[in-house]
Amino acid sequence: MKILFDQGAPAPLRRYLVGHSVDTAYVRYQQITLQPEVLRWARERAGLSPEQLAKKMQVKPERVSRWEITGKISIAQGDRLAERTYTPLGYLYLSKPPEEPLPIRDFRTRGDGPPKRPSQDLLDTIYQMQR
Repeated sequence: MKILFDQGAPAPLRRYLVGHSVDTAYVRYQQITLQPEVLRWARERAGLSPEQLAKKMQVKPERVSRWEITGKISIAQGDRLAERTYTPLGYLYLSKPPEEPLPIRDFRTRGDGPPKRPSQDLLDTIYQMQR
């Protein structure tokens, strides 16, 4: 059996697992591949430009652009991205961006076009009021 410990697991525990393949995950630098359109959706959902997100994440804007092209990101950076964009972490692992319909009728109009996507603050307020 293959057993994967995180860095907080006590090292002496390994000697009791004879016959098993025991490894330690170095989560901080482990790369994963997420869907680029989901990463872009998370940034846009928060109303951030690539430069603004880069500043919040303390990385160069080129790195944000690379994430949105390749989908390759470290697990730690994915966690921070979810935190900085106020996106549930599980949403980043979806195969496509989720549809987030407005849970109430939308009577907003502006000119002849449809209303813009509601801000995340508006959605959060509506969800809290519905509880």
